[in-house]
Amino acid sequence: MKGRVHKTENGWMVEVPEVNKEFQLHPDDVFEMEECSKVFDNILARLAEPVDVKLVVYQKLTGAITYAKVF
Repeated sequence: MKGRVHKTENGWMVEVPEVNKEFQLHPDDVFEMEECSKVFDNILARLAEPVDVKLVVYQKLTGAITYAKVF
């Protein structure tokens, strides 16, 4: 499955056109995005054009949160 990573008021999200839904980016991937923002001067400018990523969408076992995990 492919999706587009972007930042919203609610944090990092992944839009998945294939299923016409939007999912939260997995916390591990959010950490990586935050680390990249320390290296690159403006990560949001670099993502001005949404980036297609390969991902897996899964539901957390202990709750109802569904994440998109980039791989």
